[in-house]
Amino acid sequence: MNSHRILITFSILFLFSVGFSQDLLTLYKNYIPESIINNPVYCADVERNLQTYSRLDPNLIYYFIETLNMVSQKIEVSPDSDWRNILQQHLARAKYLKRKWAEIMIANINETFSPPIKCSEIASYYKEYEYGVYKKVIIKESEIIDKNKQNFYKYIYISGQNNLQYNPDEDYSRLYNQAVKTLVGKFNKQFVNRAQLSKIELKELIDLAFKYPYVFKDSYLDDIPYNTSFHIYALINDYVKDKYMNTNSLYVQVADNFLPITYNESIEFTDPFGSKYKYDYQLDLGNTIYVNAGFRVKLKKLYWPFSFINFNVGAAIQKSLSNSFKRHLFFSGYKAKSGLSFDGSYYISDYRDLKSFFITTQISTPVYYISDKIYFEAGINYSMHKISFEYDFNRNGDVGTPYGDDPPAFFQDEVVKYDKTHHLFYPLISVNYFPAKSINIRVDYLAPVQARASVSYYLNL
Repeated sequence: MNSHRILITFSILFLFSVGFSQDLLTLYKNYIPESIINNPVYCADVERNLQTYSRLDPNLIYYFIETLNMVSQKIEVSPDSDWRNILQQHLARAKYLKRKWAEIMIANINETFSPPIKCSEIASYYKEYEYGVYKKVIIKESEIIDKNKQNFYKYIYISGQNNLQYNPDEDYSRLYNQAVKTLVGKFNKQFVNRAQLSKIELKELIDLAFKYPYVFKDSYLDDIPYNTSFHIYALINDYVKDKYMNTNSLYVQVADNFLPITYNESIEFTDPFGSKYKYDYQLDLGNTIYVNAGFRVKLKKLYWPFSFINFNVGAAIQKSLSNSFKRHLFFSGYKAKSGLSFDGSYYISDYRDLKSFFITTQISTPVYYISDKIYFEAGINYSMHKISFEYDFNRNGDVGTPYGDDPPAFFQDEVVKYDKTHHLFYPLISVNYFPAKSINIRVDYLAPVQARASVSYYLNL
């Protein structure tokens, strides 16, 4: 069946599945077989191929339309005259040339712009042209190619005129060259006046430029009569340049130390009888919440590793200290030695009047950028934790001494105060994410065991 043959051809020709609006089909509807125009399924595939081929090389439009006509008319031809073979050869050549062009453009970008993350974003516009392995293709021109008709189809695409009728007596190379010259002139004018374009208008101009990449400076096609005075990546640079500007900033930060810090403490003593005792307990800082204030000092104009330094200092607003200290009996019974005797017990009571004061300060600098919104920092954190509480050390019982002397002071009850300041230095690595220009979500890892999450609001100066 004729329709079955067309469908098989489409399966060979259809190389990309990116959706496009149906505008090229309208331009060429007078030259495409009615059996295809009247079938919505075929129309969608033809539109996709026209979009793909026109962006690679407008010469491919001619080969593609001739292929459709050949297949729809069930014309049997020799391999040298088979439009499908001609199309595939020129398609492979165009993809090879465009891939090499994209590689050169990316190399130019890396040499021309900074910082690296900005180069990466500009280069990403060319990444889709990094096709698979395509070798240089040597094409033997076929005698069946009508250059004038080919220029006619190219002229339609460049000029955007539809409902044109092909006149074999017209020199379409002249019209095509003039259309390219006009198009190039429009791009050059837009480039000169690009400062007046809005962000949206500039992006639309970039998208339009990639519809005609071969008319730009250092074109990869050798039959383009005119080229622009600039590369497409110059437009992209203007589009993204504000994203990578470094600034001095003030910020406030709320941080949650979600991995607790634990201090292992001990009470140790030796009684008058030579017996040694030890009691171990823990102080756990828990999920301490800090409010910090800080500032960022710009060292470089653009985002690079070590392009700024962050300083912040803060204090805890939640004293979530927990304490495993509890009533503990050391000894109960009778002891005697060298005339000294004791019948009773030693024990400590629960703690009371717990107080704590925590402050922290941090200095860090960026070391690696994934994008303008995500980057890693490294630095050092200092924390000071001052903790105090009281407990009773009780010795209840009867003390016997030689000749009725006063008992040793050890057997007297006393109030003991724990009062210690911990100075902690941690190397840190952090990941920062800016979902908005002034909002930073940050996670710090403070080696070896501490971790902290924070949200910051930045005021750029």
